[in-house]
Amino acid sequence: MIKKIIITIILSLAFVLIKVPCETNATTLSADVSSTNAVVEIKQYFDVPLENELQDYIIDLCKVYNISPTLVFAVIEQESCYDPNALNRSEDCFGLMQINECNFITYNLDEPYNAFENVRVGITMLSELLSKYEDVHKALMAYNCGEYGAKCLWNKGITSNTYSRSVLNKQEKINESERVYYYVEEN
Repeated sequence: MIKKIIITIILSLAFVLIKVPCETNATTLSADVSSTNAVVEIKQYFDVPLENELQDYIIDLCKVYNISPTLVFAVIEQESCYDPNALNRSEDCFGLMQINECNFITYNLDEPYNAFENVRVGITMLSELLSKYEDVHKALMAYNCGEYGAKCLWNKGITSNTYSRSVLNKQEKINESERVYYYVEEN
């Protein structure tokens, strides 16, 4: 019991002394408590209506693809309002990130309503577009309109649109919102 109290105090001090970066999901702190080494993992969750397990998955994939998880959350909010069963029949787009049916084979998407598969494809596509165009507005436009549609707009001198600005506004709000922190004690 005393060990848990000491760890809780150490964690409280850690939150005061160590600023956990916005884009980080977990920070591991080591605490030497009464000659027992305890490792505590602090997990950060965003104020979005997605389960912690899915947030962990998104954040981990974003680390792999070097993309901001808050950008992904903002795209999900814009595309589906966090509804994993969202369907846009007129454009054949499915799930959280509204993946178009034409991308199913390219990205091995077998179950478009499976949230984990859907975000895997969406994050992969966003990462590729960000790498290719090196501009978040252009990448978002290509994600929304398709690359051909986006290029037609760029040829007219339009390098941002309502969609890209809306996603970035949503991202800013997510970045500004409070986060929930949990810690897991491991020995």
